[in-house]
Amino acid sequence: CIRDSIRALSKEEALEILAEADQAGLVHSTNNAQHDVTYICNCCTCSCGVLRGIVDYGKQNSVASSDFFVQVDADLCNGCEVCIDRCQFNALKMDEGISTVDVAACYGCGLCVTSCAVEALSLIQKNEPHLQVPPVDDKAWRIVREENRNKINA
Repeated sequence: CIRDSIRALSKEEALEILAEADQAGLVHSTNNAQHDVTYICNCCTCSCGVLRGIVDYGKQNSVASSDFFVQVDADLCNGCEVCIDRCQFNALKMDEGISTVDVAACYGCGLCVTSCAVEALSLIQKNEPHLQVPPVDDKAWRIVREENRNKINA
């Protein structure tokens, strides 16, 4: 029985799994609620319908969002392009040998940050009008999601 094989992970085991997922280039996401976080998913835009939808249709039309975006320190960037290869959302490009960011396309996952050997990239929190307070729980998230769907379909 599957239920009999389920066990809680230690904090160290969970952090190790997250580090392995990051090394594999997988994007971390959760149900993003203030209480009762029920899952952490590690996926990619080629296998995940939600992440693929963000790439194909834009994050403003998705069910997922982040309050962060990547920022490049042009003085530190060595133009290696590793970050561009790691970005699954096509938010980075080279401009005169320096990585640049399309903030509108950036998902804020941080894969580019963890791949930058010279630490030229960092995640920055968005300004107040662009921050989204997570719903209290999954039920509240579903209500907001339904309201947003009704606005789109009206």
